[in-house]
Amino acid sequence: MKSLFTFLLIILINHTILSQSDLTDLSKIKLCETKISDFGQPLTTVLVKELDKCPNGITPLKIPGYQHKSGFTFSSYKNVIFQIHLADSTIYKIILNKEFKGYLTDGKYIDLSTLKAKDIKHKDSLYWFKEGCSEYLGLGYKNFKFHIKQDKSIPSENTINQELYSEKNIEIVTIQSNCYKRE
Repeated sequence: MKSLFTFLLIILINHTILSQSDLTDLSKIKLCETKISDFGQPLTTVLVKELDKCPNGITPLKIPGYQHKSGFTFSSYKNVIFQIHLADSTIYKIILNKEFKGYLTDGKYIDLSTLKAKDIKHKDSLYWFKEGCSEYLGLGYKNFKFHIKQDKSIPSENTINQELYSEKNIEIVTIQSNCYKRE
């Protein structure tokens, strides 16, 4: 019996260690300071879905000097895309997809696969947003935006039905900073 207990304990510990290795930690990344070269590992260039793109394909005017429509991924940062400030290759934007599980740049843990709008709580000013004709809306605070796919069956003239959208899943998180503030 004692050996069975020991065996089960070892399996439990191994499972815990392996599941924690799937977590991604962004807490050491400083927007507008960390350079893409600081990662010291091979990167892959990927296309990025523009979240503020209109159904007719028109995208609002972009600020020059920042990377748009593409980004970089690293094998050690699962489900994360980085975009850079073109002048010095510092990271200005981080995009997390639905499978992200780990720690944000502020050290808070999230599992996007289960996160709903109602789960987002922050002592700072939490606000709802909808950007132009985008198919996304969501919640934001500081430099974090939690994007929800807009439900076309919910009328939303100029206001967001917060009660209904609070029950919706978060699809994408963006963490972004204006690097021009530092100059």
